[in-house]
Order: sequence, then structure tokens, then C-alpha cells
Amino acid sequence: MKNLTFNPTLRALLAASLTALSWARAARAEPLLCVDGGECGPLITQVKFQGRDAYRFSDGKTAAVVVPSLGRVMSYGMASGPNLLFNNKGAKFDAKNPVNWVNYGGDKTWPAPQNGWALWQKSGGWPPPRQWDGAPHAAQVLTGGRLRMVSQVHPGLGGRVVRVFSMNAAGEFVIEQSIEKMSGGPLSLSIWSVAQINHPDAIFLRSNPATPYKNGFHWISDGDTKPFSIAQTRPEMVRAEPSKQGVYKIGVDAPVVALASVTGNIAFVEKSARFPGDYPDGALGAGFPLEVYNNPSPAYVELELLGPLRTYFGSPGGKVVGTRWTQTVRWSLHKLQSPGDEEEIARLLNSS
Repeated sequence: MKNLTFNPTLRALLAASLTALSWARAARAEPLLCVDGGECGPLITQVKFQGRDAYRFSDGKTAAVVVPSLGRVMSYGMASGPNLLFNNKGAKFDAKNPVNWVNYGGDKTWPAPQNGWALWQKSGGWPPPRQWDGAPHAAQVLTGGRLRMVSQVHPGLGGRVVRVFSMNAAGEFVIEQSIEKMSGGPLSLSIWSVAQINHPDAIFLRSNPATPYKNGFHWISDGDTKPFSIAQTRPEMVRAEPSKQGVYKIGVDAPVVALASVTGNIAFVEKSARFPGDYPDGALGAGFPLEVYNNPSPAYVELELLGPLRTYFGSPGGKVVGTRWTQTVRWSLHKLQSPGDEEEIARLLNSS
């Protein structure tokens, strides 16, 4: 494989290479991706994904596709490999019943906790706020190889979600997601990153050796009465297997916000900083920055990273941002030397 370097200055070479490489005209953001032969192209290209306008990020090793009309990341994997994200290809929006939620798959941002949704939306605790999940988001290519995507403002919540996507020098796909409260009374919310993936071989979550929960995790829904394979295999790690036998959801009060799904010899790692504060869904002082939801049919798993609960205040008149909090999630892919070696996976979860 050719060595890859980033060069933000070769504008003349970029102009010549755009035609030869068929790079999308709209994606002229820096930095450039260059290989040893002098061939260069932008990290972001404008593409079609399942017939929709989309933006593709790639550093030549991994690739991600963001679809603003769905407000989601819809593809992530090795640049020449399969998509690890679940895509519900049969999902169709019903214009006659627009309040119905459509699960397209992929990755999106929700407000947590879910049991608080009924406080600010007429539909109660389900479905998710359509302005965030399902309605089109506005997209803008920024300098520095970044894409900014902004949802509509949910009238009851008085807030919107803003996501900025990029790839860093370490090859990580970076999602900087913010909740911006524009109007309305104060609300306590957590930023909730939800990535739906195809059923992997196993999921590994960084856990708390001093957890108050039995077996290192907590059953948020079902599970404890069904034969699911979930166990704390090391003091600092919980291993969970997907299942087609039923639904389950677990939470882990992890001191380090990191998890990995493993398929074959590929580990898909998600990480985020752990900030002080209370986290949703668990006991006071022992909430969950990491959660996993298993769906049997269609078969997918949700990898969920949550931020601490913060109080959001609207602005007078709702014309400017009142309160804004941000959570940054980093994705990366790793080829494992020994797919069953939990020591190798633990090192990935514990690394910065």
C-alpha cells in the first residue's frame, strides 16, 4: 500500500487531479489526501448513496458516508470493504402519516434520557423527535476537511442538533455533536450517540472494576430472563454477543467511554471523553455513558455513547443559541492479530 500524507497546499495539483480522479466538484475542502506518486484529491467528495445526495469521507484506508437528507451517517468501513453500519433498505417514509418514525439505520444523535421525551413532545416517549431524526438536515462543507450538518429546531424541545464531521491525522472519523437550545424553558438533557450496526461476532465494553452492578453491567430492558450471552470477562471489560432470540439492552457505568464491535478480524472502536456529572438511566452517581441495544429482526445492534446530563436554557426570542453543549465521538477500525484475543481488544479500549 502506498504511504499516505496530508498536504493542504497543493492547489494547482488538486485542480489537475480533480478531472483525472473524477472527484466531485463541490468537495474542494482541505486538507488533501496525497499518495507518494503525487496524486491528490480531497477528503470529502459529493456522491450518491442509495439515490440520495451524500458526502463521502476517506483517507484511503477507511471511508464514511453522511446523508444529510436522512440526518445520518449511513456507511462506515474499510475503504474497499463492506459497510459495517446497518441499512434498513426497505424503510420508506409515509408522507400521509409523517409522525411515524422510519428507521433507516445508520448513526444519528438523540436527546437522552428517553423517559423524558414525554415532557416536551406531544407524541410522548416515542417516536424520536422527527426534526432531529428523519427530517432533512442542512449541510455545509467547511474548510479543513469538515462537513457541518444542522437539524431543524424541535418546537417542544426548543433545540436542534449540530454535527460536524471530519477525519483526523490518526485516521479516526470524528463526529462533533452539539445540542443547541434556542427557546423554551430549561431542560436537563444528555447527548446520545446511536450507531446501528449489522450483527457483529461480539461487542466489548470498557467497564468499571468497582461497579455497583452485578456482573459489571445492568439490564435496562429484558435480558435477565432470557439466555443471552453477556458477561464481565475481565475486571475492566464486558463482552456481549448479539442475538436473534429477543430484544435486550444493557448499560455500563464505564470510567472510560470506549467500546468495540468485532466482526472477523476487524474491530470497530468508538470512543468519547468522560466528563464529570451524572449520566442517564442508572443509579445516581452510577449512570451509563455506554449502552448496547440488541434487535433480533431486522438484525442490528445499537452502539450508544452518552454524555452527562446538562441543563439547557433557551434564549429570549429564540433567535440565538441559549445553551450549547458538545460531545465528540471518534470512530476507528483496527485489524486484529488474533480476533479472539481479549487482551488485544482491551488494549484498544484502554488506549487514548
